[in-house]
Amino acid sequence: MPTGICPKCETIIQNVIIEPIEVHEKINQLNRGGVSYLCPTCNAILSVSIDPILLSNELLNILRTELPNMLKKADS
Repeated sequence: MPTGICPKCETIIQNVIIEPIEVHEKINQLNRGGVSYLCPTCNAILSVSIDPILLSNELLNILRTELPNMLKKADS
């Protein structure tokens, strides 16, 4: 199923190439894993974001460690 047109080469985009990148957060001085989404024809960057898989894993790890403490405090 086509999802759009590449703004550089005007090819109909049916899939993208995902490349890992480093994202530098300027305000908090943090480095995070990110991904860039590339046109499969010309490799133009279509979008960039924080890696959603790394972000969800980070959130799960925080919940595993912090949620038991939060529940104990709520029961007190």
